[in-house]
Amino acid sequence: MPTRTIVALVAAFGLGVAAGRGTDPPAAAQEEPRMDPYAEMLHVGVVVKDLDEAVARWKALGFADIRVSPPSKGVDRTYRGKPIDVTLKQAFVHGTRPMIELMEPVGDGPSPWGDYLQENGEGLHHLAFRVPDTGPELEKYRRLGMEEVASGKWAEGDSHWGTFHYVQDPEGGVVIEFISRVPRK
Repeated sequence: MPTRTIVALVAAFGLGVAAGRGTDPPAAAQEEPRMDPYAEMLHVGVVVKDLDEAVARWKALGFADIRVSPPSKGVDRTYRGKPIDVTLKQAFVHGTRPMIELMEPVGDGPSPWGDYLQENGEGLHHLAFRVPDTGPELEKYRRLGMEEVASGKWAEGDSHWGTFHYVQDPEGGVVIEFISRVPRK
């Protein structure tokens, strides 16, 4: 990711961090969602070519609390209605509001992250919000002409799934991610 892109992202997040100081504590994935899911953004997703290099650059910029997750293919991931066969390497920059998610797709198959990287290069991919129930949110966005482009889940302990759904205007633009926590059935 070019240094000027990182500097622009850092400046934007710096304003958000400054504005968020002294308010509620940062959201965690397991917390109950707020009544207004858009009151606080959970994280912003940034697609990168090389996660190790990106983590090193963000640390060099002064972001000390970066947690790298094990590479994962997730569970039941789909992209434009087809299974995703791509591993995703992720790291989360903590201590910012919103949190920053760095993502490197590994593999040649179609995926929301790899396709974005090919079409746009490194950069801001999505804005994530935690919602109590994705069904009503997805329906609302469909009525507005947006489409669900990707979804999937991951294990959160023995009793729950974390779920994600990406929605986007068919003409392009920012991707909105809905994150939910649901019981395993």
